[in-house]
Amino acid sequence: MHVSSVFSSLVGAFALMGCAAVGSEGPDANVLVHNQAELLVEATESPATAAPVLRATARFGVFTSPSVEAVGDAEIPWGCGRVPALQEPEGGVRYVDVGARALVNGDNHRLPLAARRLPELSDHTEGAVFVSGTPEASPLTNRHFDLLFADGAALPIGALPETPALADGGLSRVHGDLRVALVEDAEFTAIFTFADGIRPALRCRFPHGVGVVPLPVDFAGGTLDVERSVARRFTVPGWGDGTAHLVARQRFDVAATFEGR
Repeated sequence: MHVSSVFSSLVGAFALMGCAAVGSEGPDANVLVHNQAELLVEATESPATAAPVLRATARFGVFTSPSVEAVGDAEIPWGCGRVPALQEPEGGVRYVDVGARALVNGDNHRLPLAARRLPELSDHTEGAVFVSGTPEASPLTNRHFDLLFADGAALPIGALPETPALADGGLSRVHGDLRVALVEDAEFTAIFTFADGIRPALRCRFPHGVGVVPLPVDFAGGTLDVERSVARRFTVPGWGDGTAHLVARQRFDVAATFEGR
């Protein structure tokens, strides 16, 4: 799962929170203007890497919506389904620079954020998002992150969940499908991306540390992301509310995993 695809989905998928102004007369009487931030921090481990690979993306949007109703993320509580298609915002969104410059983890890890202008793919969206560059130090000293601003202020974001660990023999084929078992009896998400690049990815949520990802008869390999995530609300002083999504994942090349056993 790529950061860009996740955040493209978030543009249209997350609730409309934090109103700034609402029209009261004329044709724009029902137009809602609000600020909403989305921050994604991902720590990805794989059997081939000695330390987590960190990535972050931040968006600070000023949304104009024709409706005050929240937009649900349409996520099924438990089970499997296709990763949803990207959604366009019904109104418009302009992403702005609020001065966020880095994510910091204790005294030893700094993940700088750099502005990247959005491509002109839509008449509804403009501005720049902020993506992480090369970490300035590693490894992680702890799992808590602060968002650092240009003026030196640090805003607590939250802590990454523990990376899910597979039980012994935690990836196995059962009647053609893929059984996933974790060491811990806890909920997790499994995302299977097909190697052929044609079929949409499967996203499954399981409540108790074990689950089965359904595979087609002509399965020919793919990549499995086993992840845990948490969401934390935060407020940028003088600007508005935001949600930080902190994701810890293990990534497996399924074909290579079975070949190695």
